[in-house]
Amino acid sequence: TLSLNDRVIGAGNMTYARLKPGRYDYEVSKEGYSTAKGTVELAAGKTTSLAVQLSHPKSQPKSSTPADEQHYQAAMAAFNGSEFATAEREFAAAIEARPSYAAAYLGLADLKTKTGRRIEASEDYVRAAEIYRVAGELGNSLKAYNSAVQTDRTSTAALAGRGNLYLARGEQIAAIADFEQLTTIDRHNAQAYYGLGLA
Repeated sequence: TLSLNDRVIGAGNMTYARLKPGRYDYEVSKEGYSTAKGTVELAAGKTTSLAVQLSHPKSQPKSSTPADEQHYQAAMAAFNGSEFATAEREFAAAIEARPSYAAAYLGLADLKTKTGRRIEASEDYVRAAEIYRVAGELGNSLKAYNSAVQTDRTSTAALAGRGNLYLARGEQIAAIADFEQLTTIDRHNAQAYYGLGLA
């Protein structure tokens, strides 16, 4: 059975006319086989061939991999295949399943950086950094804060977070640099002056 945009068109191995040009989500299903899904682009006045390989579902027990990890793995596969819309949905699903999933926030941030959404990416790097810091993984937290600052050098959240992390690590000189940079961006940022005082 062939479906386009959730509407059954008919059976396979046939040619269909009267389809409007455009991009369609397709599903090809057959009893006893796993459903094949994807997208196809139909051009006006041209015949497009859709070749699909159906496979028998594996008869092994249901995967014990947690849902958040399944979504994360699917997101990374889609991201590496440049299927960015799918990857973003899967990263979001992984985070919904486990809100403290720092690696999923990092993946989402990398995706947004690659697609030119640098401010949103910086915010996701900051979320990952905060999660790592709460978990006591200060090294990973610093890496995430560094990515946030590199992605958006005017991010007050990234500078404040990294400055406080430097204080926690006993690196006062580095903390002073971040807090002073923060005061140049926002002269009225009380957290920046407080951090400077502590440093």
